[in-house]
Order: sequence, then C-alpha cells, then structure tokens
Amino acid sequence: MEAFDSFSDDESDDEWFLQSIRRYEDLLMYKVQGKVTCMTFLDPNTLLVAISRGEVLEVHELWELRVPDKLVTCGSAGLVRNRDFTQVAAGYTKTSICQVLWTCGGVVCSGPMGVHLYSKEKSDVMSLVKDIRSDVKNASMAGSGFIVYLGEKPTNITSTNLGSSTTKHMSVESKETSSCTDTISKMSVINDNLFVGLKERGKVLVYDSKAGQVIQEIKYGEVCGGSWSMDVSQDGSTVVLAASNGAISIHDTRNCTQPLFTSIADTESGLQRNPDVRISPAGSHLSLSGYGISVQILDYQQFEGTSKNVFVHDGHRGAGEEISNGGGGGMEEEGVTSHETDIKVDQETIILKEEKPQKVQKEEEEDSVVEVVESDKKVAQETILKEEELQKEEEEDSVKQKEEEEEDSVVEQQVQEEEAPKLITSTRTTLLGSLLALVYQRDKIMLFCKVSFVLLALVLVVQSRGPIIRRASPSQPFFPRHSLVTDFYTGDVHALTDRLLASDLSLVVYYAPWDRDSQLLRWELEKAARYHHEQIYFAAINCWQPGSECKSRYKIRTYPAVVLHVRSSSGLETRALAYGGPLAAPHLIRFLARALHPLSHVASYTDLARLQMEHNAVVLGYYNFASGQQLPRGFTSFYLGSLRAMQTDNANSVAWAVVTNPRVATALSLNVTHPIHLVLWNSTLVFTTAKSSGSEAISQWVNKRLAESASWLHLPGMKSFSVDKLLQKGPTLMLFTPDNPYHRANDPFTLLREVSLEYNNCNQSSRVSNLARYLSSARTSGRRQLRNAEKMCRRYIQNQLHLLHLSRQQLRNEGTPDGPSNVCDVCAHPVTKEESLLDGYCSDLGARGEAGGLLQHVNSLMTVFSDSCRELVLQYSPWEQYPVCCQLNNTYHTRQITDDPLKLKREEDETGQRDDLIEKMVAMAAEDQCKRLFHGSLLAPSALLKDQHPSPDVVGLGCKTNRTMSFIAVDSLRHKDVAEKLGVNLTTREPPNTVAVIVDSQKESHFILDASLSKQTLANFIIDYTKGHVDRTLVSGKEGMTSCEDSQLCIRELTSENYLRFTQQPGEMVVVLHHSGNCAACSSMGHLMLMTAHAARHLPNVTFARINLLHNTLPWHLTFHTLPTIIVHPHFRKGDSQVLDSSQALTPASLLTFLVSNMEPRHRLALALDMCSEECRTLVLQQAMLATSHLHHGISQANNRLHHILAQLVPIMMELL
Repeated sequence: MEAFDSFSDDESDDEWFLQSIRRYEDLLMYKVQGKVTCMTFLDPNTLLVAISRGEVLEVHELWELRVPDKLVTCGSAGLVRNRDFTQVAAGYTKTSICQVLWTCGGVVCSGPMGVHLYSKEKSDVMSLVKDIRSDVKNASMAGSGFIVYLGEKPTNITSTNLGSSTTKHMSVESKETSSCTDTISKMSVINDNLFVGLKERGKVLVYDSKAGQVIQEIKYGEVCGGSWSMDVSQDGSTVVLAASNGAISIHDTRNCTQPLFTSIADTESGLQRNPDVRISPAGSHLSLSGYGISVQILDYQQFEGTSKNVFVHDGHRGAGEEISNGGGGGMEEEGVTSHETDIKVDQETIILKEEKPQKVQKEEEEDSVVEVVESDKKVAQETILKEEELQKEEEEDSVKQKEEEEEDSVVEQQVQEEEAPKLITSTRTTLLGSLLALVYQRDKIMLFCKVSFVLLALVLVVQSRGPIIRRASPSQPFFPRHSLVTDFYTGDVHALTDRLLASDLSLVVYYAPWDRDSQLLRWELEKAARYHHEQIYFAAINCWQPGSECKSRYKIRTYPAVVLHVRSSSGLETRALAYGGPLAAPHLIRFLARALHPLSHVASYTDLARLQMEHNAVVLGYYNFASGQQLPRGFTSFYLGSLRAMQTDNANSVAWAVVTNPRVATALSLNVTHPIHLVLWNSTLVFTTAKSSGSEAISQWVNKRLAESASWLHLPGMKSFSVDKLLQKGPTLMLFTPDNPYHRANDPFTLLREVSLEYNNCNQSSRVSNLARYLSSARTSGRRQLRNAEKMCRRYIQNQLHLLHLSRQQLRNEGTPDGPSNVCDVCAHPVTKEESLLDGYCSDLGARGEAGGLLQHVNSLMTVFSDSCRELVLQYSPWEQYPVCCQLNNTYHTRQITDDPLKLKREEDETGQRDDLIEKMVAMAAEDQCKRLFHGSLLAPSALLKDQHPSPDVVGLGCKTNRTMSFIAVDSLRHKDVAEKLGVNLTTREPPNTVAVIVDSQKESHFILDASLSKQTLANFIIDYTKGHVDRTLVSGKEGMTSCEDSQLCIRELTSENYLRFTQQPGEMVVVLHHSGNCAACSSMGHLMLMTAHAARHLPNVTFARINLLHNTLPWHLTFHTLPTIIVHPHFRKGDSQVLDSSQALTPASLLTFLVSNMEPRHRLALALDMCSEECRTLVLQQAMLATSHLHHGISQANNRLHHILAQLVPIMMELL
C-alpha cells in the first residue's frame, strides 16, 4: 500500500486530487495494489486488511498494517516519521474473505469456503491454524475474547470457544412470525448480549447468551425484499438501522418502542444499493456507504429534523486502479465500476475511447489466451495493409507534383504551398507506421511476459494451497520386543479392544513417542508389568500417530494417559477408570494391587477396627450372598464405586468393606434398607438412597462427606493452588515422611493420626480415645511384625539363592555339552575358587543376616555373584519360580530343589487334612510380602520411631484456641523441593527423610521441629507453638564466595545466618543489595553495584554485598515491600542505617551520591581525592594551602583584637575595684 499521490501521473488525476485537498483539509488517500474485500482495526494503530488480486488466477492475502503516523497524530501535523502504511505481517488465505474478526485466539475469517482461523505462528507470517466451520458460506461473525459467534441464519448460530475448542449451537428466533426470509446481515457482541441483525426484515434481535433466550426486539417497519444493515455502539445503548431505500433509524436499547431519530440518506440512482452503516467508537458519528460510490459521515447527535453530512467522500473518479471503499466497512460495491481510458489509432487522429466496464473486461480476458494472440495477428495484418496504401498515395502525390511544376511558376508556388501540409502528413504517416511496428513487437513481448506470469502464478497458487509439511514417518515399536507390555504402536484401537475384552483387568497407556513423560513412563510400566503380569493385562497404544484410529477417535490433551479397563459381567464392554497418581512404578503397583482387591471382608468388629487403624475412613456395605441370587442387588454398584474412588484416592486412605453375615450387620447397625455406611473417626454416616443410585453417586457421596483428622497431600508436580488453599485455612502441621507404596503401614503417619485425634477430641469422646489408643498399640505391634517378616524373608531369600546355585552346579557336574552357553553359567566367576566360596558363604547365611535389615542382607549376598548373576537374581528369584535354571535340570537334586525348608516346617506343624489350594495361597501371600519388603527396601528404608517416655497431654487442645491446626503429610521422596524451600535438610533427620514443620501463612512464619520425631517431641512441639514459645525459623541459602583477593572486585553473597554478623561489624561500612530471582528489575542491579564498587575501590573499610531474599529469610524489621532495595550500614552508627529511596532512578551517579551522603568526612575527602587527576590534586593542595594561610591570618587578626580589647578592659576593671 503506497500513498495515492505518488501514483497520480495523469492530469485529470492531479486535478481531482487537488480539488479533494481543497475541499477537505485533512484528507489522506492511499492506493492498494489489489481489491480490498474487507478490513477492520485491531487497535487504533493497526489495521487488518483482506485483499484479492490477480486477473486470471486470483491470489487472496491477509495483511496486518501499521497505520501511518499522519493518521494518528493530533491536529494537522506537518512533519511526521512516516506517511505510508507499514506491513507488520501477511499471509495467503484459502479463499476471498468477506468478513474478518480479531479475537484472543487469532484472526477468524469468513468466506465462500467457510470460516477459518489464522494466527501468526512466526513474527510476520499469517498461517492457517484450523477450519472452524466449512458448511457455512460468507457467514456473519461476532466475537468477544475467545468466544466466536457465526452463522448465516438466526436459527443456526454456532458459538465456538477457540481456547477449549468447544462448540455450542443456538437458535435466535423472533417471537413474531413473518413471511420474510431470515438471513443475518451483521452480528455484534456487547457484554453477554448478542445483537443479531436481520437483512430482509430490518429487525435486531438481542439474545442473552447466559439466559439462552431473546430478551429484546428492535425494528423499524416490516418491509420484505429490501436490504438492511445495523450497528451497535460500544456500550450497547444505541442501535442504528439503514435500509437500501435510504431510510435511517436510530434506537435506544433502553427504550426501543420508538426510534430516537429517522432520516433519508442521499442516494445515487441507477446503482445497486447494499447499505452499510457504522457507529464511531466515540458514539457521535455515523458512516454510511453502499448507496453508490460515496461514503457519508453524519453527526447524528446534532440531528434537528434533517441529517447533515459532516463529510462526503465521492470516490476516485479519475484514471487508475480500483480503490476499495474503506469508510463503509470495507465491503465491495458490486454496482460501482471504475473507468479507464484506452488509446486507439485511426490513421491520422488519436481518439480517446471509453473502455468496457472492468468486470466485463475481466471476464473477456479470462476466456482464453489464444484469443489475445489471434487479435494481435489481425492487428498486424491491418497495419501492413495500411502501410501499402500509404505508399501508393505517396507515389500518386509525387506524380501530380511533377505535372504541376511544368505548367507555370506561379502555379508551382501555389502547388508547393498546397503540398506542404500533405508532405507533413506523409511524414507523420511514415512515423506512425514505424510506431505501429514497434507497438506490434512490444505487444509480442508483453504477451510472452503475460503467459510467463500466468504460469508462474499458477505454480505459486498450487504451492500455497496449504502448508508444506512432511508426511509422518511410519510408526515404530515403542517397547522392546520381549516386553510384557503389548505395544499397539500403529494405533489400532480395534485390536486393542479385542484384547481388553479377553481380560478382567487391563492397564492401558495412551502415549506419544516424542513425549518425554511417555518415554519415562515406559520403563516404569515395565517394572509394574513384571510385578503384576500374571493377573493384569498390560498394553500401550500410540495415540499420536497421524492417521491412526486412536488419533481420530480419542482427543488426548496431555500425554501419557493411564487408564484401567475393567471388563463388565457381560464380557461385551469395559469400564475405563483414569489413573491420576504419580507416574512411577511403586505407585502404579499399589494402584493395581487395590484394583485386584478393592473390597475387604468384615467378619467381626475386630476386622472393622483393623481397617480403621489402617485407613482414615471405612465404607461398609451389607450384602447377603445367601439369598439365592447370583449377586445381591446393589453389590455391582458398590463394587464399581470402590473402583471409581481409586481415581482420586491415591494414598488408599479410604477402605471399602463388605459385610455378608446378617448378625454382624445387625451389630454394626446395617440393614437391607440402608446397606451403606461411612465410618469416620468421630461419626458414622448413612447413605439413604443406596437402592436407586449407581456407582458414581456412591463414590461422590463418599468424597463429599469424607472428613479426615490427618491426610496425605498429593501435589500434581506443576503450578497449582493445592498448598495455598490448605494454608489459608489456618496453621498447618506438615509431616514430611516417605510414602512407600510397598509398605502397608507408615509409622510416622500413624503417629500423626494418633496425635491429630487427641488434638481434635474436644468432647472427650470415648470412640476417638479408643481409636487413638489402638493406633498407639498398632505402631508398637507393627514394628515387631516388620522385624519378624524381615527375618522370615531373609531365610526365604537364602533358600532361593541356594537353589539357584545348586541348579547351576548340577549342570556343571553333568558335563552338559551346552553348559557354557546356558543362562546359569553366566553367574560363574572367572576364578576357580568360586564354588567353594559360595558353599562356605551359604553355610553361614543365618549368622550373617540377623543383625542387618533385609536390603543389607540381600546386598551382602550379592557380593559372591558376578554382575550378570545379580541381575538374574533380581529378575527371577525369589519373586518368581526359577525356570531359568531349573527347566534344564533332569532328576538330579530334585529333592533339594523342591524341598523348601519353610514348606517342610509348615508340613511338620500341620495336623489333620491338607488343602493344596489354601497352602498355595498362603505361600503366595508370603512371597508377596517378601516381594513388597524387598522392593520397599530398595525404594527407601523403613522409618521406624523410637519408643520414649510418656508424652504430654494434647487432648482437646484444638478447641482451646481460635486458630485450630490442620494435620497433613507430604511424601518426602517426591517433594524434597518443598522441604528445601522451607529450609529443611532431610538427609540429616532421624528417622531418615522425616521432619515436622508448622506453617502459619497469616503470620508469614514457619517453625521446624529440631528434635527426632516421636510422640513426646511432637506433642511438646504443638504445645509450645500454641503458647507462642517457638522461635520463627529463618531460611538460609548457601553461602557464596567468602574471600576475595585485593586485585579482584567482588560483591559478597550473604545469607540469613551471617547477615547481621556481617553488617553490624563496627568500623565497617556495608552496602547491601536486597534482590530476588523473581524480580526483573533486580537483574540490572549487579552491574550498577559493580560500577559503584569500582569507583569506591580505594576506600578502606567499605564493603559491597548482596542477599537473595527468595532463598533467605530476614528478621521482621528487614522485610521490604519493593525490590531491589539498597541499605547502607554506616561505619559506627549502625542504628542510623539508610535505605535508598525507591522513587529515584537507580543510576551509578544516584547510588554514589547516596553512598557519599552516609560517609564519614574523611572518607568523603579520600573518595574525592581518589577520583581527581594529578592536576586536580595539585590544584586542591594549592587551594588548601591558600585556605590555610587565610585561616592563620584570620586567627592572628582575631588574637590581636582580643589583646587590644583586654588592654582596654584592664584599666576599667581597676577603676571599678
């Protein structure tokens, strides 16, 4: 787009342009290379323009232009920086655009091929993002934020959210029936109201998007067959209607019964009328277009019976290219044709002839390029004939001239005078023929250029039909070939469904191969599959592969997605349950273990008490399986409800149990009418609609009414308000302790539950007291049971490892030819004494393993094996049968391999009939316990608390203060960063990785328990905090560089531990910069401090330092509201420290001035002399000597005067005496 006057070469153009400037002083006109189909303002300085250009093949573009400074400057500015539009961004569109809309999600364009969304993926390229709707052509649009309304008819309007990609269909219908065809002329969105203008009926429907109904109708007559346009002011108070017959009406939406004003616009006859009316942002002017080629601007607030034009732009009527009408909203005027001039030669005259209308000419030019070539040939033949006729005429003239010369001299003179014009004409004709020949050659060259240009444009259009992308590469397997996880890497959902219907439980991971979390989850899933593959089917499917069935069927926003599929009783479908816990193998294993056994059986009150000790709440369901039915009514919903609860209960804090004995149900107040109870720590709730409710209703009821005295806090691992919502309730005791999924009991968390029950037992309830006492005894018995289980598992591991060694030794003794190649020989050491070493070691296994824990014992056993054998033991023994080594055996040592000492001991103790199935289940339970202990030891050591003296009483302490404390536990294995932010070092704690912290957000303080965790120390910690006897913890970061050489310029890094000690040193002036890593303005302060330190480098006892307040907590009097903050601590007057005014500009000069103002006089003089040159110092010394001499002279004069006064006073005093 360029300034119009730079194209004005024709005289008529110049004359018209000068006349326009005389009429309108501030008129600026610009010319577009193409046809503007629509345009809109993004902001007062940016314009969005849609352009279509090209004759044979049209190219459609979308431009973002910066408005010239001339248009945005106030008044008639003379000299401005730029006078032309500047292109900010541009791009090709699929088709011509009839309306463009700017939204928060990008640029929405409506055209003949639908509605599309474009955005600037790069800084200056507009590209297609997606097709919003392709079935609506030239749709009217309106938008607000991310919401876009579009439609062709009011009964079929679509609301699309560009942020969430959700779509909603609406029907905006008038209450009055009409025979008119309802099509939309324009839509506008003001607040929550959608204004829909009807093109044929001249009516505006105001639709409330929240209420979902039409709340107002505005109309001016009911005339069908016309064309109406409307617009709404920015505040929604004014609506303007304009009809094709020139009728204009202005309505107030607050009282729309009668229009505020009506008028008739100036129209031009003989032209098609397509009105377009716009209200200015200020709401005082209207712009009208579509009644010809003129654009009228009216001041409707000053109407007094008639409308007067403030401004009329009558279009560009001279020669040149077509100019789009931007004042009327940028819509193309179909009835307006531009006129151009064409030069044609007819012998000796040049005739200006009007060319055909541009639209007709364009259609003729697009017919065929061959017609142009044939017309050029005809012109060439006519030119040759004309040249021959001209030559004949010249010969005849020359013959006549000779005959006339012989007649008479007078006649000859007359003949010469008559033939002179003919000679001139002949010369002109000859020149004209040469000119026509040149024109013919030029036309041939131009024709060749046109054809080349058309071919080039065709290639460009074909290339720009869409983004040039590379076809996705074929999918590759994501899991290893021998993996226990079935990998559907092609995205075949049909094959996956068949496998899911063949298994009761299936765990499926929907992954993307490029996703980092998916890649990390791959190996965690392998570990979980190795643990549960005998009972659960594991699968993974590539749901990102373009063109795959999974990609087209499921819309996954975040990869990976872990889903548990439970096959229904019919076997024809599965129920999907999303997993929302950590993507780690231990937590996946715990989740799947709960899925295998979601329900517990309660046969007595003791079982219920045990569940209450292990879980925070228990959901009890009574179902009588002896009624003769296959499954009791409601049991399936209860079972599925327990599975649904697993989606949110990651810590297994709620137990789901079933009572089948009617007597036990009666003792627990369960009956058929109300079979579901929720047993909490202080009350029991009854589910009253169990018969008519499904699994979702049951799980939601449990989640809403769940009340825990102490609970686990699970953080999502990303930015969230989980901690903030909890801390806003009041002070919170946070217990950082390992959440080991392999261990069923957690000693520190059980202690936290016990203390929280006593703390909240305000009414001395016996139920709560008994539960707290049970928890205390459970902690003691749990530690004893853990030690016994570790002893049993040690013996089990010893036996399994010994059997592995015997199977390898048997193969060696048999001399199998394939011996060196089997898997057992991999375990052999290269030394010859390996066998005797192993036999001697295994003979004393029990004595070596009693003292240490299970993990230490396994590690000690691994020292006698090679690296390959260690991996073999961890994979196949003792957690699975040992087929790797034993399947190759014959009958030798069969007795030794099968005779498990634990099993033999059980057989010796047995009396009566044996049940092989029960024995197998007992053996599997023992192996599972050892398996969990072993993997739990690998994850983290057991956090066991030491027994101490009786603890102080905290019963009911929560009701003795207005600020009740909450109790939560945080997994210290996954959230070490949270503890580090609070200044806690988990590695030095006892038990390991366990510490208690009280956080009080209202006081902006937190307090750390320094002693080892026990009930006594925890109770004393709570009591001291309640009484206010606990000191606030100051977080201290890592100390930086402590020493600096004389040749270096350093800024000391301070921490909260050494801040006061360093700044309060007497005789030392310290300048401290207080900054934060989250402060953008602090990033430039380091350079400023270095420059100031360099200027004061020669001053003694002046030190520059800084402290990061994000990692260090300072006392209350050093809390700052703004950062960065600079404090100067003087040499001796430490109480007179000064803070640099933050309202002043931070520059080296201002900082140095502030520093000098707080210095001692001698330091000021030293700094001034240090900054002087040699000449400056010499001059200062001279001035000092001169000032000294003046002072001495003044002192001597004062002494003389004093002596003179004394001499006069002495006689007077003598006379008085």
